[in-house]
Amino acid sequence: MNATMKSLKRLSLSALILLLASCGEDVVSPKVGLSSQGSDLLSSLLATSSSSADIVDPGLSSTTNLQSSTTVDPGLSSTTVLLSSSAATEPVAPGVNLFTNGDFADGTTAGWIIEKQGTATEEHEVIVGGGPNGKNALKVTVLTTGASAYGYEVQVNRPFALEAGKTYTYSVWAMTEPSGYEIAAVLSQNHTPWGHHTVGADTYPVLSGVWEQYGFTWTSTETDPLMRISLGNLAKTANQVFYFADAKLTVE
Repeated sequence: MNATMKSLKRLSLSALILLLASCGEDVVSPKVGLSSQGSDLLSSLLATSSSSADIVDPGLSSTTNLQSSTTVDPGLSSTTVLLSSSAATEPVAPGVNLFTNGDFADGTTAGWIIEKQGTATEEHEVIVGGGPNGKNALKVTVLTTGASAYGYEVQVNRPFALEAGKTYTYSVWAMTEPSGYEIAAVLSQNHTPWGHHTVGADTYPVLSGVWEQYGFTWTSTETDPLMRISLGNLAKTANQVFYFADAKLTVE
């Protein structure tokens, strides 16, 4: 009996049932299904199987943890936490704006990051109907400058997920008071080391006192779920006022 038990524990549950069924009426009852002897064998095997809590994927060399919330981008050296799984699983239709609330239609800066660093200070608000074609606009007023000559201490950032092999087009309407101020509209990582993925995926327009549209198009060579386009270098001059509206990012 002990030898039989050791042998049966090595079998899968389905193989055990088939074995029991082939042993005849002394083991399998046609009305009940299993005799007491067969039930004892099944109980013993199930008790032994339930003692292990790990589930091992046969295609992997170690136990699979189904609750992991991080992935490692092979193009980066650090672990990247996915903010949203939908960016990686749901294709975006061509021409659809990847920036929700890119036109500040809800009257807030939801989805945007107004960044200030060091000694620079600013204040901002959404002007209803203050943009081109009656759309809303973001107004940013720089109160005090930063220490850098580039003025990067005040930025208006928009994060998004980037996919290799896709062609993207970015555009934004902008103006400033007083006119003649150069800003930077730059594609970069939204995490350390804050590097650029694609050379030339940026522009440095000199803003005027009237609404004008700026932008650039590029084809991505890398995938990164944490990218951003920054409207930066805003902190070079105190009391400079910037207006931004109707920002779009589309993919082909």
